[in-house]
Amino acid sequence: MNEEGYSTYLFADEAIRQLKSRDTKRLFFMQVAFNAPHFPLAAPDDLVAKHKADGLYAAVLDGLDISIGRILAALDAQGLRENTLVLFYSDNGSPVRTSSSAPLSYGKDTVYEGGIRTSCIVRWPGHVPAGAITQQPVSAHDWLPTLAAAAGITLKSDIKPDGTSQWPALQSGKPVARTPFLIASHDIAIFDGDWKMIEFVSGQRQLFNLRTDISESKDQLAAQPDIAARLTARLAELKKDLPADTGHRNPGGGGPGMRRRPPDGTNKQN
Repeated sequence: MNEEGYSTYLFADEAIRQLKSRDTKRLFFMQVAFNAPHFPLAAPDDLVAKHKADGLYAAVLDGLDISIGRILAALDAQGLRENTLVLFYSDNGSPVRTSSSAPLSYGKDTVYEGGIRTSCIVRWPGHVPAGAITQQPVSAHDWLPTLAAAAGITLKSDIKPDGTSQWPALQSGKPVARTPFLIASHDIAIFDGDWKMIEFVSGQRQLFNLRTDISESKDQLAAQPDIAARLTARLAELKKDLPADTGHRNPGGGGPGMRRRPPDGTNKQN
């Protein structure tokens, strides 16, 4: 079935329709996966005119903001603000061909910080401190156990999520020590405290201290052999549960075919 209209607004329309038609006696989970501001870019005429000086990208973001606001207003209209946890985040960083993630290095489709570090907003009045900012690292793998913990749900013993609950950190608004974790997209990054090691498909590695070098400009692999050895061993353990890299590269607009790093793994900004 084809629906006429602007896709970002249509997503909001459907979300609001489902909120209004839900069984009010049951708890609910809703995921709204907006495609904005993904390419190709398009926006309603009124927003294009409004952002003539800012450009089309700003118009697309405005449409997204309007749509999210409408969904939040629908929650408020049903008196759900106080007992609904709202989570907003992006799946990747900016494409380097359209914008800069500086001081982070590179962008979308890499495992450098510019490709994987994104903002995340959590709202739950009375449970998450309003206005608090935390640097707690949270990966998409963590959301299942984190949201389960927030809802007071104990996962069955046979469920083995890849992530771990980060609810204590989000609830307090303060960083909490966590176990090492991976972000993988052909190349793999392992995170352990302040340290991050990247292993490229070529087998080469780089090591960075994100607390002192968020731009990943100084490879410390040779200077920190003990840390490199520890992370290499831990990475080998965690990789046992990963699917094999088929070597596939997507020559189209997105995915690993658009990675923005030199093939030898050297970190030179585009």
